[in-house]
Order: sequence, then C-alpha cells, then structure tokens
Amino acid sequence: MFGPSLTAPLATAQRVRTLLTAGLVATADQATKALVIARLAPGQVTHLIGPYLWLVRVDNTGAAFSLMRGADPILAGVAAVLCAAIAWASGRTRRPALAYALGLMLGGAAGNLVDRLVRHGVVDFLDVRIWPVFNLADAALTIGAVWLVVCVVWAPDEARGG
Repeated sequence: MFGPSLTAPLATAQRVRTLLTAGLVATADQATKALVIARLAPGQVTHLIGPYLWLVRVDNTGAAFSLMRGADPILAGVAAVLCAAIAWASGRTRRPALAYALGLMLGGAAGNLVDRLVRHGVVDFLDVRIWPVFNLADAALTIGAVWLVVCVVWAPDEARGG
C-alpha cells in the first residue's frame, strides 16, 4: 500500500485520484444534505422507494449510531486528523484502487466534518429501516473502508508495496 521507492509522478497521480474522488463525494454529500435541510424539518419522515427507503431528517450530534451525543468538538477533531492521515496516505500508495478507496473515505470524513464545523452536528437522512439513519458521507466512508480491506486482503503484497 505504501512504498518508500515511489516516483513523484506516480505518487502525485494517486493523490489526484484520491482528492478528486473525495471532492466529488463531499460535494454530493453536502448537496443532498442541503436539499434535506431545505425540505424536511428535523424528525420529518418521507416515503421514498417502496418499503425499502425512507427519508427522515436526523440532526446527529454524536458518532455512528448516535453514540457519544454532544461530543461534537471531539468528533470534529478526530475527523480532521482522519482527513489529514488519509490525504498523506494517498500520496504513498501505488495502486489506483487504493487511491479511490481512500478518496471515498476522505470525502465521507470531510463531508461529515463540514457538518460538524458548520452545523454542530451531522445531518443524517437515509433510512432503510434495518439500519440506523445515515447519509452519503457515511455510505462513502463504509464502502471505502470495505474496499480498502478487500484491496489489502486480495493483493497484500501489492498493497504493502512489494
């Protein structure tokens, strides 16, 4: 995943992939949250797709599953450190798949960090009824983390730079 013998152009290409992916994710996340804020009051529920997907606005001042409610400053600090670590790592990988996985994670962390800094809590709105309410940033973070694990497990030697 992170090799010391990277050439500068390769490292730059992977960082660009990560940052572009992150930018797209964070922009989409903030746009959907703006729509939800404009159209739904906190707690309001709207049926979207059959019995499978509902929209419900939840202003979450906690972490995943609404744990640690009211710890927003701490969670914002953790998100900022996570964003910095992912951005640093993105320039050290040689594999585009890892760069995209890191981009999903960075975009998700950045989208929720913006919420914490601007709104003092994260706006969640997607409800599938069998999982806690979440948003696009949460989905991107989860998909990116799973993708990263799959990349490392599937080709561990390449992931380690070997």
